[in-house]
Amino acid sequence: MSRSTAAMRMAARAMIETDRLLGVTDVPGAVGASVSENAVAAPVPEATSTAPVTDTEGSNPPRPLPAPAIDPVSLDEDVVAALERLESLHAERCGHCTNSTTHRSVVFGDGDPHASVMFVGEAPGAEEDRTGRPFVGPAGELLDRMIESVGLSREGVYIGNIIKVRPQENRTPSPDECEVCGPWLLAQIAVIRPRVVVALGATPTKYLLQTTTGITRLRGCSSRIRIGDFSVPVVPTFHPAYVLRQYTPEVRRAVWEDLKQAVAISGED
Repeated sequence: MSRSTAAMRMAARAMIETDRLLGVTDVPGAVGASVSENAVAAPVPEATSTAPVTDTEGSNPPRPLPAPAIDPVSLDEDVVAALERLESLHAERCGHCTNSTTHRSVVFGDGDPHASVMFVGEAPGAEEDRTGRPFVGPAGELLDRMIESVGLSREGVYIGNIIKVRPQENRTPSPDECEVCGPWLLAQIAVIRPRVVVALGATPTKYLLQTTTGITRLRGCSSRIRIGDFSVPVVPTFHPAYVLRQYTPEVRRAVWEDLKQAVAISGED
């Protein structure tokens, strides 16, 4: 066996292992989704990023964010009660969600209120609007497998969105909508106090990091943000829906590396 053939087979096994870790074995329209262990495939490159790495514990100060919709310190000391009260206040006061006419359910959040890892998406879709839970459609099923691939469980993390109601025709939330509803997410983060936040896709990444830089440049790095007296690292990665659309070795490897980084920061590994 030549060196080049051996190297390509090793790369093929690496791709299979990445698929196994992400729990994805069959994605409609994905090229090579069911490759066998003896198949020959192009090498899988290491995940890279052109964005500068921010030292989450070092000299770079955390990015301050707008004040939460309410002061989390004034909430009940019990986290569960605090989240319930926050959800109730959001239903009464959110300037975006209370004026929306395109939704059936308010999808506030779901998961362990004491979680050390929190995932943040952009907004509910059709299935989320129907069930009242975040990430339950096809992208949600992939997110579950992504979480499991790094040794976590859906029950052990917390999942939320910037926007709590479904936008019309599932469009991307506008910056103005994020600015109005986003502070309620900040209050959620400040109440839960996770050790790390994983931003799923461009919209939550741009809001949390207060940047216009694209997700492709930002993923692979972590930056610390500050919400009142609480600071937390944010790890941006691709949205599960993007992974389903762009099912390539590079994207799969990148997401897995990002999630491993988040788990390492959280101390859960």
